[in-house]
Amino acid sequence: MNSRPPKHLTPIYPSEVGSAELVAAWPRIRAGIYDILESSPATAVTMTFLSLFRLGTSEKGDNNPKTVYVALDYDSQASTWPPILDAMQAHVDTFQMDLKVHMEHNPQGREEGLSSGWYAWLLGPRQD
Repeated sequence: MNSRPPKHLTPIYPSEVGSAELVAAWPRIRAGIYDILESSPATAVTMTFLSLFRLGTSEKGDNNPKTVYVALDYDSQASTWPPILDAMQAHVDTFQMDLKVHMEHNPQGREEGLSSGWYAWLLGPRQD
């Protein structure tokens, strides 16, 4: 018998990245992620939330990986994501900041996590 809870029942803990260097690079990271998402018919106009924080199963935030979190609505088929995820991971790897990209369906992403101090960016008119 497996004593570990299934992955979908394991609590996930977000926390701030706590890195001034990473926060300063976030506009360039975010712009590249956005461009990759918008260049694919599978993910164009389906992003609901794009954020940067530590995300993982440890209650101690510093133990969790620095994560670029990408939420998409259910109009985006997860089976089409692998090459898009690879492109986004290649983009964040160029910053050499040990970042992980995580994608998931979360159509309510726009309403979640905004008051917790995370570095978040919601869809809207691009300023750059």
